[in-house]
Amino acid sequence: MAVGGIGSTTHISMGDRAWLMFGMVTPAWQRHGLGAALLYARLGALPEPAPSTRILMTYTEESYRYYSRFGFTPMGSIRSGLPNKKVASSAARLDVADWRRSP
Repeated sequence: MAVGGIGSTTHISMGDRAWLMFGMVTPAWQRHGLGAALLYARLGALPEPAPSTRILMTYTEESYRYYSRFGFTPMGSIRSGLPNKKVASSAARLDVADWRRSP
């Protein structure tokens, strides 16, 4: 029905960052709250941000419309795993108050 992953880093040169990966919901189950539940579950799996964590993701036009509701804004493009291919990316800031708040 749905799948999603998250990765994080605390390298000093990069600061605290997390990446949303593979957030997908089967079309038959879209618009039933699974996407939001998947997002909240992934964010809740992160350690408590002190004071905040930058959440990054790549997106398609359709997924951007969805994630913009949660505060994601465009931040340019990044290299993909394919040669000479870049993909659009966006970011949101997750602070400790938001992390502690229940959806």
